[in-house]
Amino acid sequence: DLETPLEETMGALAQAVRAGKALYVGLSNYDGPTLRRAEEILEEAQKRMEQETGEMLSAAAGRDALEAEKARMNLPKAAARIVERMERP
Repeated sequence: DLETPLEETMGALAQAVRAGKALYVGLSNYDGPTLRRAEEILEEAQKRMEQETGEMLSAAAGRDALEAEKARMNLPKAAARIVERMERP
């Protein structure tokens, strides 16, 4: 579809892979420059997905560590909330 922006098309395909509805994106019927741009868009989407996954894992690990430290210190709830606020970026 020549009317739909390439970024939108590639974004939808990347989302299908991310959601597990497709294993990979196959590209055909594009001229050379368009094919290269489509590959760039998909590579950018992959990098963003990896970064988001890393951030989610890091945040989860941080929450787990915070909970473990609160339990170790046996802090009352009010003090625990203060520690939580101090830990927020």
